[in-house]
Amino acid sequence: MKTKKAPLIISVLGLIALCLITVSPAHAYSILVYGKKGCGYTQTMRQKLDNNKYRYTYYDVDKNKAKSSEMWGKIHRGCPSCSSTKLPVMDLNGKILVRPSFEEVKRKIGHP
Repeated sequence: MKTKKAPLIISVLGLIALCLITVSPAHAYSILVYGKKGCGYTQTMRQKLDNNKYRYTYYDVDKNKAKSSEMWGKIHRGCPSCSSTKLPVMDLNGKILVRPSFEEVKRKIGHP
């Protein structure tokens, strides 16, 4: 009695390989955006991320005090004496960027 397991296993392995090849480097990144609704720089960055199909998580630091504290904790680790900042603040896999240009973000994480 012959079994058809070998072709099935080969097909599954082929699908897994295809998925691994087509995943872009940007999907391997965690992108966090800390900003405010009324901040034009924040909204411009979000629009550019959306238009270029980047996946990210946005936190409004005016509405979410826990995320505001989280943002300041990240800033103070890199700059203990900083008492003010410019928005947006972005966390790219632990690398903190303060009001980066979209081009800088693309260089850091690649294209989606």
